[in-house]
Amino acid sequence: MGRGAAFVALGCAGAAQAAEDPVARGKYLTEIMDCMGCHTPGAMQGNPDMSRFLGGGDTGFEIPGLGIFYPPNLPPDPETGLG
Repeated sequence: MGRGAAFVALGCAGAAQAAEDPVARGKYLTEIMDCMGCHTPGAMQGNPDMSRFLGGGDTGFEIPGLGIFYPPNLPPDPETGLG
């Protein structure tokens, strides 16, 4: 098996495992979607504060006429967050 095929096989295996376990699925999705890039303080500056992982971004995005929006905290709490 070629090197590229091995990476595809490993990726598919990881995705299949993640589909069976909701926690693994959430971890898989946050990694491939790069949620950390916006929702972890300091990540946009290249120095993410991993003690506040997904704790809310500190770089705002301006939408003219609407204001500046900051990526919110993505808490793991099942009642107040993503679960």
